[in-house]
Amino acid sequence: MSANERHTAEIQRLAESYRQQGYEVRAEPRDGDLPPFLRGFFIPDLVALKEGDNLVVEVAGPNKRGLDQVAARVEKEPGWTFILVVLSDEGDREIPVQDEVEIRRRLASPEQLFASGEKEAALMLAWSLFEAAARRRMALDGSDFGRTSGFEALLKRLIHLGYLPQNAMAELSDLAKRRNRTAHGNLGVPVEATDLARLRQATDTLLSDPQAAE
Repeated sequence: MSANERHTAEIQRLAESYRQQGYEVRAEPRDGDLPPFLRGFFIPDLVALKEGDNLVVEVAGPNKRGLDQVAARVEKEPGWTFILVVLSDEGDREIPVQDEVEIRRRLASPEQLFASGEKEAALMLAWSLFEAAARRRMALDGSDFGRTSGFEALLKRLIHLGYLPQNAMAELSDLAKRRNRTAHGNLGVPVEATDLARLRQATDTLLSDPQAAE
């Protein structure tokens, strides 16, 4: 199957899947079929409509870039979500691109948990926000993250792509290890306020500027 055939087949598969979930689907829409905020700006592969839960879906290869502006525009609209479906040799991956505004809204939550004495929970949430920002940045820039299983691979990939500085591995890998110990039931893992501040700064870097580390 050629790349174009695979692309078309995936659009058809998604369209049928969303229809079965109760969406009104517009596959390969024309400009006039789009919501006003997308007309003349971007034509996605599919739009799925349901009251309060509308989707803009783009099917792309692992190296497609320039989708961050599209995601940002969709995220400004209440009730709309941007979904990127990545076609790769490792299997297709449907990626709901996390809302930057939602990630930023939660950035203060780990510090609030820490202040209330829930230090392990604070670390878990802080790492979750960091990883959400990392996956968002790579997805929107078309960077392949299919092989980034485990925190070391993720950090190496982020550094290699220039999203984080070289010293991020030393600064964040220990935090990741402590987060993993906590996730696997090791209670009493030490967490300091400076740890959360370090993760928050890295998360903000990923959200603010994909080349901030240069």
